[in-house]
Amino acid sequence: MKMSNQEKYQAAFSVLHASAQYSTQKQRAENRPVFMVRRFAAVCACMILMLAGGYGVYALGGQAVREVWGWGNNMHYTETTDSETGETEKQVKVMTESLTDPVEIRNDRLYFIVNGEDIDITGLISETEAYEYEYTDENGNTHYWLVGKNGPETNYYGYGEYIRDADGKWLGGYSARTNLDENGKGTEWLEAGKKKIGFPK
Repeated sequence: MKMSNQEKYQAAFSVLHASAQYSTQKQRAENRPVFMVRRFAAVCACMILMLAGGYGVYALGGQAVREVWGWGNNMHYTETTDSETGETEKQVKVMTESLTDPVEIRNDRLYFIVNGEDIDITGLISETEAYEYEYTDENGNTHYWLVGKNGPETNYYGYGEYIRDADGKWLGGYSARTNLDENGKGTEWLEAGKKKIGFPK
C-alpha cells in the first residue's frame, strides 16, 4: 500500500515529543543571534568575563535558574543549577546584533543616556580617562558603566558595562567599540576604569 505525503509526514514526526522541561514562555532574546561564553573571550571587540554570582531565582523543570539582564538588554547572564546533581552552568550572552549604545552624539557632543539620563560627557572622557556611572537595579545588582575615547573624534568612543550582585560578587561584563590585545586587555581608559571600580583582572 502506497502512503500519501501526509501519511509519510505523520509517520516520520509522530514519534517526536517536546521535553518535559520545555517552556513555552517567550524569552527576551528569542530569535536574536548571540555569542555564548563559558569563561573569557574576545569577540568582535566585545570582552566578556564570567564570574560567580547570585540574584533573582526561578524554577524550571528541576533546575534553579538565576539571571540578570544588562541595560538595554545588551547582556544576559544566566546561572542554572541542577537540583539533583548540584552541577551549575553559567552563561553570558552578548547581543552583538542589537547592542544599544549608552551614548548619543548631538551637535558633535557626546551625551550619556542610560536610564533616561542626558549628561554631556564630552569634556569628561579621554583616551586615558573614562566617564563612570553606576546604578542599582530592582534586584540589587549594581551596574557600572565606563565610557572613553579611542581617538580624537567624538564618534571614536567605546564603552563597557560591569555588573556586581547584591552580595558584592562580580557577575561579569563586556566592552564594545574598543580594541583588546591578545591577553584580553583593553585600551588605557578601559583598564583604568575597571581598576577604579574594582573589577577583577
